[in-house]
Amino acid sequence: MATLNGIIRSYQASARRAERDRQRKAREMARLFREQQKQQDFDDATEAVHNWTTYTQMLKALHREASDPIDWNAIRKTPKPVQPEYSTLRKLSLKSYWITSNQLSLIKCWERWQEK
Repeated sequence: MATLNGIIRSYQASARRAERDRQRKAREMARLFREQQKQQDFDDATEAVHNWTTYTQMLKALHREASDPIDWNAIRKTPKPVQPEYSTLRKLSLKSYWITSNQLSLIKCWERWQEK
């Protein structure tokens, strides 16, 4: 028959075993997590390299397929464009920025009426 001390020792031994198992499982989970993180970092780096390679290849292709060279001297020798004349509405909107949208619509209507 088991004595009280034997029962207590047996209980303590099973508690220590359970604690060791818990610690071993925690270490195993931590190791698995570190491995997953390492794999995720590797996958992220691989994807970044792939994206960069694709980007640089696109840029190289863009430069290879560029249009004809531009003759900047010919462009420089062309006459300058004529200075545009501003309408009354444009002059008002440039000079007086405080005009409200309602006043602006009235001015537009007035200009249309004068054109007729």
